[in-house]
Amino acid sequence: MKSLRWEVPIAMAAIVAAGLGGCAKDKVSQPPILSLPTASVCTAAPELTRALPLVFDPEKDLPVTVSLDAGSACLEQKPGERSLYGVVALPAAGQQLVISVASEPIGQSIFAPQLMLLDQKGAVLRRIPRDDFMFRGGALTALIRAHDAERYLVVISDPKMVGQNISQVAGATTATPVTNGIVGFVAYTGSESTTNLTYSHGGTVKVVAQTLGAGK
Repeated sequence: MKSLRWEVPIAMAAIVAAGLGGCAKDKVSQPPILSLPTASVCTAAPELTRALPLVFDPEKDLPVTVSLDAGSACLEQKPGERSLYGVVALPAAGQQLVISVASEPIGQSIFAPQLMLLDQKGAVLRRIPRDDFMFRGGALTALIRAHDAERYLVVISDPKMVGQNISQVAGATTATPVTNGIVGFVAYTGSESTTNLTYSHGGTVKVVAQTLGAGK
């Protein structure tokens, strides 16, 4: 009967360790997009007709993924400053929402984010610079309080940041089963690793409408 005192915790530790290992998948390798061809057709204002609809559900998150690559739409707000962009249509006005915008690392690359918030006619109401993003749960994230007049969110690459590096510090916990022959338990050890990421015109951005948290 003594063995029962440690076999159950050790079995549980094995399951935990397996779960942690399963989550540690290799990141997809994707070189950063450091420049945009001058031959590319860019517009001075974002095209809103292809906006991805963002839906708010109080019971669960319904994220919209904006994928930006060499074939994405190009924006040139100032001569010589070209960006890739995607547009998200925000939920109906009148709801007190926080919009989470998360730029996720892909291998050694990460999208250089900046945002614009537009009204129904496409006029710019607010700009959210790269400095308003910070790492949360592994992604470079900004939390924004939605205003009633804001109908579109434009995710834009920041050409001034592209090519620069940023360091991401990630923590990891390892579960190890330990026994002295009588009693078994799980020992947890922590570690940190630093990944150097290069800002890119391309990448993946997830947008979610929430009611929790606080934004600008």
